[in-house]
Amino acid sequence: MIEMILQWSFTGDAEPSARKHALEVARTKLEASLPGVLADDLRACNTYDPVARGAGISCPVLVIGGSRDLMTPGEAGRRLAEGIAGSEFALVEGGGHNTLAEDPEPIARLLEGFLGP
Repeated sequence: MIEMILQWSFTGDAEPSARKHALEVARTKLEASLPGVLADDLRACNTYDPVARGAGISCPVLVIGGSRDLMTPGEAGRRLAEGIAGSEFALVEGGGHNTLAEDPEPIARLLEGFLGP
């Protein structure tokens, strides 16, 4: 199960040493989880409705998705952004579920553009 989560979480497009480090950190944290925590987390993910939760947000939001995110496809982020007044949606081409850990530069550029200098 842990290997599948890691495969779905990381795209493999990142710089090799950054990807290796991110995988090691994630694997260590997953392996250290108490029994049942991962199952509870997966159950929560299956029942979570981000569009319903997003409707209660009343401040500007930048929703960022990755084009290669298998866990939260870009379309889900786009739907979330559409439900939040004043929000923006950005898709990182080639980004996966953990783009921030694998390749933070595109995220930093998007945040700078959204927040300003």
